[in-house]
Amino acid sequence: MFQDLYQVPYRISGHLKIIYWKNLWYPPFQQSILRIMENPRIETMEIEGEDFLYILDSRHKGNYTMDYHRHDFFELTFVVEGNGICQELKNGERRKHDMHRDYVILRDGRIPHRTQDAPGSPLEQLIVIFDDAYMRRVPDHGLVLEALKDGDPLILTDPLYTRQLKPLFREILKEMRDRSGGKDSQVLALLIRLLVLIIRAGEQNRKLSSRDLRIERVLEHMRQNFFLNLNLPAAAELSNLSQRQFSDLFKKETGKTFTEYLNGIRIERAKEALKDSSLSITEIAFEIGYDDLSYFTRRFKAAAGMTPRAYRKQFR
Repeated sequence: MFQDLYQVPYRISGHLKIIYWKNLWYPPFQQSILRIMENPRIETMEIEGEDFLYILDSRHKGNYTMDYHRHDFFELTFVVEGNGICQELKNGERRKHDMHRDYVILRDGRIPHRTQDAPGSPLEQLIVIFDDAYMRRVPDHGLVLEALKDGDPLILTDPLYTRQLKPLFREILKEMRDRSGGKDSQVLALLIRLLVLIIRAGEQNRKLSSRDLRIERVLEHMRQNFFLNLNLPAAAELSNLSQRQFSDLFKKETGKTFTEYLNGIRIERAKEALKDSSLSITEIAFEIGYDDLSYFTRRFKAAAGMTPRAYRKQFR
């Protein structure tokens, strides 16, 4: 049975302080305390005990700040809402990566790191933390170590892929809340599936690392602005290519046309809104960039095999 905790004591320079996490679960056999030992630049976090996995439903408030810190466990993060950056200190260099909704980040916590919220857009994250002993329960744990051997986080940014991982994070959260027997096996199975999918996606990313930067620039723009009136001429202009050159190169790099890719992003967002929000179907269509409800319905049915209304009924 897991114990429900909301206030976790930790220490900074000998002073007891309280850090608040929402939904932080500990196994009963551990009396875990988060301790912080400060050095001149970087804080070190330690959790007593070993062979553990916790999940944190972390929701930053306004003006949230974080110091560089490190710890002897892994972090697997899904960005639910908000925008910001994550930074690492490696070999005396400061490295920065964007964080946006639906990003997935796997990191080795021993590398000093921190996150910073964008002004007015606080981060909400699901964070699974687990130590080396727990991770070695994963049959292919060597693949995780190999992916992180250079100390760089593995970051997945394509919502067409990462949104498929969100239900697995939610299932871990659900299992940790549950009091049913067999939860340890369920949580481990979910973590194994998550890690395998993430490692495979990372391998695919490396294969695509030579992707034309002009197309990558357009793809990032599409991911962040899918709800706007995006069109082929504007995308071609952003890539500094003619429309014909852009169309040919886009299809070569992604396997889809510009319109197919854009519709894919929008339909994935529509699925989540239909499942989790109370917005009407018309409102959802408008929010994701469709002014024509009939066109949205046709596109959704072509992608999902059912109408938006039928899709929503599955979750009601």
